Amino acid sequence: MSDATQNPTPDKGQAPVAEAPVDEALVLNHDYDGIQEYDNPLPGWWKALFLASILFSALYYAFFNSEKFSVAAEYEREHGALVELAASANLLEGISNESLSELARDAAAMEAAKAKFVAVCASCHGNQGEGKIGPNLTDNVWIHCSEKTDVYLTIYRGVPAKGMIEWGKTLKPEEIQRLAAYVLSLQGTDPPNPRAPEGDESIPF
Repeated sequence: MSDATQNPTPDKGQAPVAEAPVDEALVLNHDYDGIQEYDNPLPGWWKALFLASILFSALYYAFFNSEKFSVAAEYEREHGALVELAASANLLEGISNESLSELARDAAAMEAAKAKFVAVCASCHGNQGEGKIGPNLTDNVWIHCSEKTDVYLTIYRGVPAKGMIEWGKTLKPEEIQRLAAYVLSLQGTDPPNPRAPEGDESIPF
């Protein structure tokens, strides 16, 4: 091979390409097929962004796979709410806020309901609904109810976490309906020695 081939002469009028100076201190002792590795680190902003993305992915994975915020947990909450809504609709068939209010004005029905209340509810709520172990039923502050029909549902389902049994298993729906109306009739009766109000909001019944 001739020297002309090995060292081609630049065309006339073409300026020679200037090679950038090499800092020998940055040349690493790594040689790959005649190519030496140069110590040229990535920019600091790039490395910071890379580490931030790793941290974000770890937090994202932990957050959306937690028991509270996972997709499965969200599905269970929404599904449970729909199931409960459907069950409530079935339980409340033929029962409304208006029907309970009307029943509460039926003196004969309330007299029978009072006897049932004293028999099954007074041990926790007091003979006059003033509250003992259970909450006061004569004020307008409620823990589990936001409307009148919720009183019926609470009696029917009970509050097992608080020790209130599911009366739907032992009482007839008609008895529970009368009990709910009787509880509503206790609003504002102001019995002696009432238990302090408990609940998150005042509900005008």
